[in-house]
Amino acid sequence: MNQPKIVLVSSDDRMLHVQFTAAARLEDFLPLLEEIRRQAEAHKVISILIDARVFQEKVTVVQRLQVAVAVVDKFLGYQVAGVISTESFDPKLLAETMARNRGANVKMTTSLPEAMEWLSGTKPGEAGSPATHT
Repeated sequence: MNQPKIVLVSSDDRMLHVQFTAAARLEDFLPLLEEIRRQAEAHKVISILIDARVFQEKVTVVQRLQVAVAVVDKFLGYQVAGVISTESFDPKLLAETMARNRGANVKMTTSLPEAMEWLSGTKPGEAGSPATHT
């Protein structure tokens, strides 16, 4: 398997948008979160869109715990939307809930437009929007 890398898709004064480039194991993606945080710091943004749809495996409960811990560790104080494949998505939102319970402002979804909408806060007051989860 190829080693995943991140590609800066776009950045403006509001949001950093990054995308993973190669299919790999979840364990290979987690170390790249530090690089994403460095990119956000360099671009002076707090809203981050991470497109990880290239990862297409089922995720175990333990892996979901690892994701939650990594998100809290790297992105506390940031607003992060993760776009993941339907194969990896947990409809019970275990990792998202755990990260939020530890203070992270995160959203996990399979929809790029939904993630961008959540980050932009175009629907204030809606459950899961930045206006209600700070």
